Amino acid sequence: MKKIAFFPMIALVSQIALASSVGIGYGVTSEFFKGDEESHVLPFLNYEYDNYFIDSATTNTLHIGYRLMEDDVYAFSLYAVPFGGYEIDGNDLDSKYKGIDDRDYQFMLGSEFKYYNGLYDVETILNGEIGQEGGKISLRIQKPYVINENIIIKPSINFNYYNSSFIDYYFGIDSGEASTNTSLNKYDGENGYSLGIGVTSSYRLTDAFSLLGFLGAMKFSNEIKNSPIVNNSLIYFGGVGIVYTF
Repeated sequence: MKKIAFFPMIALVSQIALASSVGIGYGVTSEFFKGDEESHVLPFLNYEYDNYFIDSATTNTLHIGYRLMEDDVYAFSLYAVPFGGYEIDGNDLDSKYKGIDDRDYQFMLGSEFKYYNGLYDVETILNGEIGQEGGKISLRIQKPYVINENIIIKPSINFNYYNSSFIDYYFGIDSGEASTNTSLNKYDGENGYSLGIGVTSSYRLTDAFSLLGFLGAMKFSNEIKNSPIVNNSLIYFGGVGIVYTF
């Protein structure tokens, strides 16, 4: 369950990873799924060559793609997510919830549109991803503040919309699962969303090494909160990391 509980961090962490860089981070989060662990190691990987790119903050944010268009204001990319969604092992839940079917990663295809307002330095980023088990749309608005030549702070707000297929697969409980466990009721997933706020920061130690920090919170809609395997609808998270830029 480690990767699942930590997914509110994913968009926040990925926005501070530097181009052509590798690194490692450590984060903590409040419990989301019942029985989740609350600390996680986060790998950072970002690499660009011409218009091709690879970036990742965790396994299920590994993006491999191609930037079709980019100028001073707009950018548009297409990418693949080999490990989209989340991996859930039913045996990792609290004992009374054991016995649910495992959920697996899914291969997803995505697109990203970026708009940069040069007047106020505001970035607006819109993503859409779809796979066999459903999809999601994400909107992030962020603004960097350059404190000095070594320190950058970037607050952001995030909105994520998940379709009913996505929520039903990862959060739903089917009749078969409910029949084998008296603690579970059948639950059909419906379209839902999450809202988040966060702040990230980077501090340049040398020309090659930088320290990263992140802190945030995310609130999930009733369609996710009401799932029998979800413990909290409001998640807090934070962490630190170090990256090497080449």
